[in-house]
Formats: sequence, structure tokens, C-alpha cells
Amino acid sequence: GSEGIFIHSSSSNNSVVGNELERNVYGIFLSSPNNKVTGNIVTNGKYGIYLYSESVISRNTLKGNDYGVVIENSSAEVVENTIEDGKCGIHVYGSSSQNNRILGNRIKSNEDGIYIEFSSNNSIIGNTLIGGGLYVYAKDNLVKDNTLNEKPLVYLENARDVEISDAGQVILVHCEKIKVEGVRILNTNIGIGLLGSKGCFISKSEVRGNRYGIHLLVSSENSIVENLVADNKYGIFLDGSSNNSIVRNRVVNNGE
Repeated sequence: GSEGIFIHSSSSNNSVVGNELERNVYGIFLSSPNNKVTGNIVTNGKYGIYLYSESVISRNTLKGNDYGVVIENSSAEVVENTIEDGKCGIHVYGSSSQNNRILGNRIKSNEDGIYIEFSSNNSIIGNTLIGGGLYVYAKDNLVKDNTLNEKPLVYLENARDVEISDAGQVILVHCEKIKVEGVRILNTNIGIGLLGSKGCFISKSEVRGNRYGIHLLVSSENSIVENLVADNKYGIFLDGSSNNSIVRNRVVNNGE
């Protein structure tokens, strides 16, 4: 079928509880406000839960869907769900100023754990990620107290002069002069990712078995020095980035 459960915009205040949905294009599709979606099991579809409205999504199990939860141009609380074995665990798109809250989810074995695109003012707090981590193409988000592969998921925004020495992933958004030294990041979507950051120094670190080892997007005047970059799909990847120095790295057995 196409939609397992479809709640249209002319409906509101519905509870979707304890259903089992399998192999639907959309497991649960919500375009109406103020729904509570709790304790459902949604497996092997394209979209597990697709939100185009303000709702609370809690304690669901989403497994084997291409996209676990998609929040498009809407506001949601996504709390304590288990999301496994997909392309993307939670995808937030075009939802600026909507104040989505992504709290305490367990997100495992997805290519991307949480993907924030053209969306700001989201709170991503206390999530446990294994495998795919965070991808951010946005700013003005609050990301804290998350772990990736049992290490801190280090996300800094508008920060300056900070040193990072332990991380399961490092994401730097509009930062300056951050020093990343001696980290060991394995088996995630992006090991060390910079967006709009400058003057940062990445050295003596090991990034191995990731999709992107070190990823610079619209970032300038950064230094990547004496790192081991191995077994990634893309070793060191620069996009729209200028005046960076890539010096004395050991770059081994990457796809590119």
C-alpha cells in the first residue's frame, strides 16, 4: 500500500497508539496538528513516520525504513524512539523557527543518524547514536549531550578557541580557531565536518571507515596536518572551500 495510516489536515488531536505497520511507502503520514503517535512498530517501508504538522512522536520502534522520521516544515517532539537499519534515522527539512525537539532517541545502524537541512532552532539533546551520526546543513541549532559510538558527539556552533581531544564525531558550524587533535573517529557518516568555519586546525587524528573522513563545506583557512585518513569512501573532501592547507597526512585506501 501507499500510506499505512494517513491523517489529513482537516483532522486534529488524534492518538495513534500500538499499531504494527509493515512495507508501506508511508507508515504514518500526518498533515494535521496535535497528534500523539506512541508505541507503534513501523518496519521495512520508505518513510516510517512523515510529519507535515505539529505532533508528538514518542517510544515508537522504526526499523528497516529508508527514512525513520521525516519532519518537513513543521514542529514536532520526537522523544525516546528506537530507529534502526535505514538510510536516515531522522531527517529535518525546511523547518526553521519551528522549534523541533529531538530528545533521547536511540538511533542505530543508519547511513545518516540525524540529518538537519535548511532548518534552524532545533534542539537535539541526549540522543544515543551508533553508526551514522549527525549531518548538518544549517545553523542556529542546539545540539548537546549526544553520544556517537559510545563517545561524545562534539557539535560546536559560533565557537572560538576550543580544543577537542575526544569525540565519536566532530561537527563545527561557523566556528573559528578550533583545535582538533588526537581524536580517533571510526565508522560513521562524517568523521570531522566543518561548515562555514575558518582557521581551524585538525591534526594527529585518525579517521577511519567513515563515509567522509574529513569534510569541509564553505570553510576557509583551515589546516589539516599529520592525520591518518584510511578506509573511508571519501578521505578528505572539500566543497566550496578555499585557502586550506592539507599537509603531511597519511591517506590510505579510501574510495576517493
